[in-house]
Amino acid sequence: MVGNTYRQRPLSSSSTLMTACWLTVGRLDRHGATHNSHTTVEIQRRKAAIPARVARGWAVAIAIRHAAVTDPPENMKGTCVHAFAAKIKPMITGMTSSPEQATRQALDALIADGDTPGLQYVFASADEALLAHHGGLANPGAHLPINDCTTFNAYSVTKTFTAAAVLQLVEQGRIELDRPIAQYCDRWPQSGAATVRQTLLHTAGFANPNPLPWVHLIDERAAFDRVRFVEDLMRTEGRPISKPGERYAYSNIGYLLLGELIERASGQPFVQYVLQHLIAPLHLCDGETLAFDIPRPQAHARGALKRFGWLNLVLGFVVDRDRLVDDKAGRWVQFRNHHVNGDAYGGLIANAHGLARYLQALLAHDDFLSPVSRALLFTTEPGPGPARSLGWFMGRLDDEPWYAHAGGGAGYYSEVRVYPRLGRASVVMFNRAGIRDEHILDRLDRFLIAGKR
Repeated sequence: MVGNTYRQRPLSSSSTLMTACWLTVGRLDRHGATHNSHTTVEIQRRKAAIPARVARGWAVAIAIRHAAVTDPPENMKGTCVHAFAAKIKPMITGMTSSPEQATRQALDALIADGDTPGLQYVFASADEALLAHHGGLANPGAHLPINDCTTFNAYSVTKTFTAAAVLQLVEQGRIELDRPIAQYCDRWPQSGAATVRQTLLHTAGFANPNPLPWVHLIDERAAFDRVRFVEDLMRTEGRPISKPGERYAYSNIGYLLLGELIERASGQPFVQYVLQHLIAPLHLCDGETLAFDIPRPQAHARGALKRFGWLNLVLGFVVDRDRLVDDKAGRWVQFRNHHVNGDAYGGLIANAHGLARYLQALLAHDDFLSPVSRALLFTTEPGPGPARSLGWFMGRLDDEPWYAHAGGGAGYYSEVRVYPRLGRASVVMFNRAGIRDEHILDRLDRFLIAGKR
């Protein structure tokens, strides 16, 4: 509580930080002077103006800020103040650094804090990469660093390619969005009245069983029977479990069926269609990868998950652990290189520069996609569930609209995002497990978006 002479105002980000500092480390004054004469004068000036309790918070905050942006004095090293200063250093320096420096510091902090072995990040306009960053280890066990060319499993980011392929075929008159998908894929009439549009929007009513076991190792690639995998899965999971259009339920099964739809409508295997009509027109340069095979296994990041995390504890219940796990490396459990069984919902292999080139093409007003298809990709559709378009999810960052998709699973996590109004796009890729949309690009893009605006 505050006295009657002190008017309470909404907390700014800086005052919130200072209050948090006071609550975290307690009374600084008891431990002696840990600040220089400048900060002492500042503290005493503020003590004269505000209650003592608030002043102590300011004192701690000033001392921590001093420790975060300069070398701390000897009597502060090893204290809780010093430890907390190290934690908030990216935030503090982000207030004074350029947007590019602040973004790089935030990325490096993810590695330093043990959030991931390694990462890649690209922020781009329609014409060029404005910021590219990579760091950490591609293979923790062998201590091999990540570089710009390192590739990752992109998992569900693949769904954006599947959606774009469907819309291309809609424009050609080969698919109608509001026709039942069963009219095209008559091998699976059990999909019932679910339409193409509903399947793209995850409102067709299909189930979403655990997909983590649906992988095969890189040395099993040649023997993998994709047709049998699809047949077996559609036979057991291809019937909607709720009435189409009634509710939102994310489903890999639905996108597996869309892959079969693309094959029926185009007369080409799904992978061949995407490579020919979506990836080849990008004219990828050296160091840019979008593929459905791991082009260079030695340059592919080894997927990992935290050794002492809950996911590692339950891993043996959801996958064949002996087959998929390679070894332990420090704090990480490391996976063998593998492919997703269903190309249309998660089979893409990529790096950040390859995905950035794809996002740039979506931003550019050229013939990669027609204006009609581009509008459908980046126009929010009505319906139950989170805001989304045909293949993308919609949100806002500091009131700037974005369309995005995440891709996560055993060993890898990625996010791609497009800011249509700003003409900007971003990609981040990690070689660590992720099983939900973490909105990490909210934290990383904020500096650069603010600089643009």
